[in-house]
Amino acid sequence: MRALLSQVDVLVDGRFVLAERSLSLRFRGSRNQRLIDVPKSLESGTVVQIPDN
Repeated sequence: MRALLSQVDVLVDGRFVLAERSLSLRFRGSRNQRLIDVPKSLESGTVVQIPDN
């Protein structure tokens, strides 16, 4: 799994929920989803989220 994740920069985490849908979100379809910085997360050993800007 780590070999696969080492090839990924950004991961969208969470199911798409129609009731949470928003067209204004970057790279995501619904508000319940997180954007994860995979290289930083692998380096730190904890989930590092990319903030909404």
